[in-house]
This record gives sequence, C-alpha cells and structure tokens, in this order.
Amino acid sequence: MERVSTLRISSKRDVNLHHLSDGEVVAVADKRLSSVPADVTGVLLQEPGRPARWQWHRRLAEFSARFEGAPESVAREIEASWRDAFRFKTEVADGNGRVEKGDEGLRPPQIGALHAIGMHWSVFAMEPATVVMPTGTGKTETMLCTVVNYRRGPTLVGVPSNALRWQTARKFERLGLLRTLGLIDQDTHNPVVAVITREPSSKEDLELLRGCNVVIGVMASMTGAATRPLFPDIAAMTNSLFVDEAHHVASDTWSAFRSHFASHRVVQFTATPFRQDGKLVDGRVIFNYPLSAAQKDGYFKPIRFLSVFQVDPEKADAEMAAEALTALRADLAAGRNHLLMARCARIPRGDGLVALYRRLAPEMKPILVHSEMPQPEIDRHLATLRSGASRIVVCVNMLGEGFDLPELKVAVLHDLHKSLPVLLQFTGRFTRSSGERIGDATVVANIADPRVSSKLERLYSESADWNQLLSEASSNAAREHAELIEFLRNSDTLIPEEDLDGLRISKTLLKPKFSTIAYRCEAFSPKSFHEGVPDKTYVHAAWYNPASSLLFFVTRTEERVRWTRSKKLADRQWDLFVLYHDAKTGLLHLNSSDKSSMHEGLATAVGATVRISGEHVFRSLGGINRLIFNNIGLRKHGRRNMSFAMYTGAEVRSALTLTETIGATKSNLDGRGWEGGAVVSPGCSAKGRIWSKAQGTIPQWVRWCRPVGRKLLDPNINVDKIIQNLLVPTVVKRAFPAEQVLSVEWPAETLKTSDERILIVKNGIEVPMAVKRRWNGTPDRHAIGTPSQARCGAAELIRRPAFAA
Repeated sequence: MERVSTLRISSKRDVNLHHLSDGEVVAVADKRLSSVPADVTGVLLQEPGRPARWQWHRRLAEFSARFEGAPESVAREIEASWRDAFRFKTEVADGNGRVEKGDEGLRPPQIGALHAIGMHWSVFAMEPATVVMPTGTGKTETMLCTVVNYRRGPTLVGVPSNALRWQTARKFERLGLLRTLGLIDQDTHNPVVAVITREPSSKEDLELLRGCNVVIGVMASMTGAATRPLFPDIAAMTNSLFVDEAHHVASDTWSAFRSHFASHRVVQFTATPFRQDGKLVDGRVIFNYPLSAAQKDGYFKPIRFLSVFQVDPEKADAEMAAEALTALRADLAAGRNHLLMARCARIPRGDGLVALYRRLAPEMKPILVHSEMPQPEIDRHLATLRSGASRIVVCVNMLGEGFDLPELKVAVLHDLHKSLPVLLQFTGRFTRSSGERIGDATVVANIADPRVSSKLERLYSESADWNQLLSEASSNAAREHAELIEFLRNSDTLIPEEDLDGLRISKTLLKPKFSTIAYRCEAFSPKSFHEGVPDKTYVHAAWYNPASSLLFFVTRTEERVRWTRSKKLADRQWDLFVLYHDAKTGLLHLNSSDKSSMHEGLATAVGATVRISGEHVFRSLGGINRLIFNNIGLRKHGRRNMSFAMYTGAEVRSALTLTETIGATKSNLDGRGWEGGAVVSPGCSAKGRIWSKAQGTIPQWVRWCRPVGRKLLDPNINVDKIIQNLLVPTVVKRAFPAEQVLSVEWPAETLKTSDERILIVKNGIEVPMAVKRRWNGTPDRHAIGTPSQARCGAAELIRRPAFAA
C-alpha cells in the first residue's frame, strides 16, 4: 500500500511524501531541496521537461560511502551478484517478424555472437576476436550480455565518437534492454560505469577508473600523445577490452594502444571489418552474421533506390531534392513518421543545399549540422529533428557511426560515398527496423556523377537492386577478410621481423602483384630457402603457412651508388617473395617483386627441379575468350642485326604472319580477354614468367595460381589454336557500318563502366547507352535481355545485349 501526505518545508512550499509498503518514505519535489527532511528515505526530483532523478537516497548515500572507502571491493560485489543471474532467452517472432509480448529475447545474431564469444574465451582467451554484425542488429546489447554473463572483470569499451560514447554509457549504466527482454531480474545490480570525457594526462586522472565495472571512452581521447605514457596503467586497471566500430583499430595510434592488452580478453565489434585504405582489422573472426541474413530476418529493411541522371551538377542537386521530397511526402501521407537526410562532403556545399531545401520545402524546416558547429547547437538542431518539428537535415559527413534515429528513412547522396565500408555504415542508419510507423528506406543518387568509385558503379546504376548488391558486396568483402585473418593466424614466423631504423614490416600489409614462375616440385622444403638467397641479400622477415604449403619473406639489398665515391650512400631495395607448393599438380609457384632474375637458386633450394618454359607457358592463355593481344614479342632466329622485335597495336597481325613464315618464335604475349565472366589481362613469357594486371592478398594470389598451374599441365590445350582464334580489332571511323549488325562487341573499358556514363552519338543526337530511344526523339526506357532482340540498325539504337557482358 502507498499513502501520500503533505510536508510543509517553508512558508510558501509543500512537498508530497509517499509512504511505501516497505517502510520507505519518498519526498517528491519539482526542484532541488536545500536540505533533506528528517525521516525521509529519499528525495525524487520531477522537474518539468526532464526525466525523474534522485537528488538523494539513503541507499545511494550508503553506496557512495562504501565506494569511497573500498571501490574495488564494491565493483567485485556487483560482479559477483551477476553470477547465474543471466538467462539465455531467444525471441520468438511470427512469420511477419513481429514479436508478441512475452516472446521477447535475444535476436539470432545476438545469441549467436554471445555463444561464439563464450566458445572463443574458453579456448583462445588471450587472442583478439572479431564479431561482425550489420548495423542495427544489436551490437551494444551483445556487449551488455557479455559483461553480465561472462563476468571477466573491469571492461574498457572504446568507441569512435562522442555521440556513441554517451549513447553507450546510458545503455551500460541501466543495462539497456536486458530487463525488458527478461534476460535478468528487475533487482539485478547495475554496473558502476565511468566515462572518460577528456584525454588523461596523469596517474591521478586514472583514479576515475578505479572500482568501475565498465569504463567507456572515445578512442581519440584514450590514445593521444599525453596519454601514451599511461597505456600500461590503463591496461593494468582493466581485464577486458571491447572495441565498438572496430574498423578503426587499424589506425597506428589505436594499434599501439591495443598492443598493451595482449594478456586481456579483447573483442572487436564491427559491421564492416574491411577498410577503405586496405589496412587490416586483425583478430580472429569468431562470428559473422551476413547482411543477407539480416535482410531475411527483417533487421535490415529493404532499400528503394531512385536514380537521377543529370550531368549538370547544379541541376542534379535540384532534381535529387525534388525526387527525395516526393518520396518523403508520400511516406508522410501514408502515415509513416519519416525524416530526410541530405548528405554532402563540404560545409559551403551544405550551406547551399540547406537553402535549396528551405526553398523547396519551407514547411519541413530544414536544418544543417556539421562538425564545426558548437556541440550545444548541434544538440539543439537534432532535438528539433527528433521531435519532428523539422523533417529534413543536411549533414556534412556527420550522423554516421553511433547516431541512432530510426525515423531517418530517406537519404539523398548529393556527394557519393567512395568506399563500400562507409556506404554500408551510412545506409545502416536508414535500414533499422523499429516501430509500426516506420517503413522502408529510400536512397536517391545521381547516377551520372563521374566521381563514383569503379567498385561501386553497379550500385549507382539505373534500376540497381541495392538489397541484393549491398548484400553481395558486404558478404564477399567479409569473407575475404576472414580468409586473410585465418591465413595470417596460421603463418608461423621463421625469421622475426628486424627493426631497421624504426621500420617494421607487417605481414598484414603484404599484397603481391599477380605473377608466377612455375617449377616442377614433388617435395617442398620451405625452411631451407635461405640456402638459395644470393649473397649481400638480407632476409628482413619470413613466415611459413603449413596449412597452405606457402612461404613468404621480405628481403633487403644494399648496393653502392655508382654516381658517388661515398661509402655511406647505398641504394636500398626491398623485395617480396612468395612460394606456394600446389601438391595436387606437383608445381611450385614462385612470385617476386624482383623481376631481374628467374630465381633458379631459390627454387632449387626448396626442392624444385625443372622450370616450365617455352611453348608450354603459352598454355596459360587457354580458356580465355575473345582474346586480343596488345603486345607481342618475337625472338628472331638466324638474324645478325635483329634478334628480338616487339609489335603493338595494328602490327599484331603482321607479327603473327612472321611467326608462321620466317621462323621467329614467340617470346612474350600480353593482352586481354574474358574468363569466368570477367575481364582478364593475361601475359606470359617463353622464359617461364606468367602475369596479370591484378593485385591482392596472398590467399587471392594462391587462388589465381591454381588454375594457371592446371593449364600449364593440360596437354589438350593447343597453343596454335589459341593464336589462330584471337581477335584482331578493326577501328570503324566516321560512318556506321552499312551491314546488318547482329551484335556489338564493346571495348572492355566500356563494359567496366556503368551504362549511364556512356553516350552514343548518331545524327547529332546523344543517347545514354542504358536508354532505348527511337530517332523521332521519343524516349523509351526498356531493358533488353535476349540476343534475338540485340540489334542496332538505322531505325533505333538499343542497350548492349546482356550476353556481351
């Protein structure tokens, strides 16, 4: 029972006293009291416009006194109280993804990640782990569950931004949704949470961390120059390290900080473990919830892509804004509580865009936010957005990681993203599933923008299915990242990295250009490689991967500079060597950045016998369709004045004729063609070197080598037929051919470019390749998919046939 009475505390002020059934007496006031009334257990403030909070409570005072006296013991007591307090409970959703009351619990990605962390800590406790979960699937709640269930001592949580710092802190101090989901009891103790608000510069600053269960800080604040001497002390005060948005850990400063946690339990959470700069987010990938699964389970809502084709940048902004406003107004008319974000890259551009939106939609009160605004002003603007007073926000590279506003459902990309990781982080903000008045996301972009990255052209093309393309791109990148991490984990150090003038070469950064010299090799002896290293060549570092039967190392050579007598100056050269033994084919593939030698001594030292050379090398061109040679080198026999000739371009046909009639032999070939549905750029030399223009990780190079090796040993590949069937292009100038054209063979450069970015001109009329337009001027957008429809006559010009790609 609860009884309410009134207490007069001054001549003009009364407060209500709530007498609770457990004997407590709580005074409820609308502003702070100058003193606490006698016999009152607590004073609860209910100030207008603010959530209720305690001014004072006897239990809080007792806790503070105990904490001041022995903070570590209080933290240990709280952690001990969590033992057996956590319940593994999975949500039960109906066929439409709705969860009824009482069926709440952990989502599939959350419970999967939680079990994966427990498995990892039971076997590989001190090895960093990476958990990949798309944006909006509940990474923070997974962290809360991990802290409460596994109880691994004080936990430091690193986040990338100030907004995410406070958002994460608020969830930890109340244990987020754990009580609402029925994972813990209502009386379960909350953790003691500390928030690092500025860069610690002395050990006295670190006293804040003492006695806390959780410490939360922005990565930049914890890794500044003033804090670096304190890295060991921070590590000593914690037992576990969580990293949110872990694609930031590859930065040099954060890596230096994390190196002090080698004996800690480290878990890295991210939606995109791959980075734009190619640096590696290390840590064993213990759980990867793919974007396709998030889409299937309803956590990543569908995206509708609306394209604008406008070459003029000024007109493009207006057209994109109009398209987006039409979509937003339709959503609002349908009862959807949606907001619009217009993204750009520079502040002056943002000023122009917010003026544009205010002109087109003044009733929606567009606002602008950028990083140079004072934080109170940003907070004030975002408050109007959250309340719905404003429906449009123009942001300059902001509101990305850590910004949680499910009502953002219309995105306008006035400046396109240049990399997949950033694009995935951005779109993740718009695809969250939350509430009945929240619908699907809409993205508007100008597909005529020439600045789009070649890797993202498929996304920025007409009628692109973002749901499928984002899923494919994300899954492929995550799979390649996990493959590389596993390869590096299994690579043992044969020669430790030498620290030369402060330089250390990390094996995570090594990306060879794709080339190989193939040798027959039945028994591979990688550890004897040093016997084949030439004199005056120093091995800087070496690694061996037994699972892949692969050796890779870095060498350094130093030679005197010929243009000076100084003995102090030297020409230092670094080279990468990769040796892979393919047991199935009995071949050794040798790759080196040093092209001055065939490295016979090195190959012999590890067990190779015969180098594959001569005509057999040209078998590597087998299976390549529509092959066109750019360069042909010929070795001339019996010629006193000319032993070698190189032919390029239109001379290719002449070179082939000489090969057949005058006794010259092929020396090297270089060209392009199609293999496996993709453009390839093969090259090979009679000496034995085979190459491609591609470059990638060592596991990717191994995948390239395997089919090349099988071709070299295939007696059914007839080199003469490869040469006879190659294409010799003829340039068509001025007039369109008079013949009936069945299909058009577009150049490879054209096929790698989005159709919307190529214009075809006929009779003074410019037509984008993706548009079918009859020459009377009437546009007719239509996708042509069958070879029988792929014609290009005098009456009409249509899109390139699908089979040509």
